Order: sequence, then C-alpha cells, then structure tokens
Amino acid sequence: MDEPEVLTRTSLTAAGASDNDIRHALRAATLVLLARGVYLRRTEYDALDEAGRHRVHARHVGSLLEPGEAISHVSAAVLHRLDIWKVPLTRVHVSRTGRHGRITPHLHAHHTTWGDDDLVD
Repeated sequence: MDEPEVLTRTSLTAAGASDNDIRHALRAATLVLLARGVYLRRTEYDALDEAGRHRVHARHVGSLLEPGEAISHVSAAVLHRLDIWKVPLTRVHVSRTGRHGRITPHLHAHHTTWGDDDLVD
C-alpha cells in the first residue's frame, strides 16, 4: 500500500468540510488526529503500523521545514526505513541551526550545527 497523504484542517475546509464536520468525524472515529490540525482517515491509519504512522507524520512535518531545518534522529531513521527498537514515536524530531531547541507534544526540535555533508534527501 502506498503511504497516505495527511489531511490538514486547511485541506479539509478547502474541500468543503466545516470545523463541526471535522469534530464530528473525529468523534465518529472516521478521522484520526496525528497532531494539531493533522489527520488521517481511520482506514489508512489502521493499515499502518506505528512506524508507518510516524513516517507519514514526519513527511508532513518535513514538507513544512524551512532552510536550516531537517528531519533527524529517530524520525530520520524511520523515514529511511531503518530498524528501530522500542523507541518512542510520539514526536517527530527535527534539527535546526540558528534557533533553540523546543519540545511540544508532537515535535522535538533540536538545536544543531552541521555541514553540507551531514544532510541527505
């Protein structure tokens, strides 16, 4: 199965869903919340394992990164489909230069410095 694209509040409202429709879909469990404003359809969510869900979320976060930021740590390992073992996948990890680290319920931003050879697509 191809990995699903996330649904965002913006994409859902652009398709005609209201905030009430989104809340109703969450209560009815036809949508699953990945992070604030980021969702998957229940059928797509259930078809993925924990690493697959993290990979979908990390790709979404990666699409929003600015220059000087990159997916990192366990999230990079998951994107590269490396084996991981008993590592929490509740937060997407990013590294960034020129800014302080930060931890939220769904994101762990690490302050770092790197050279051009340290990044891969």
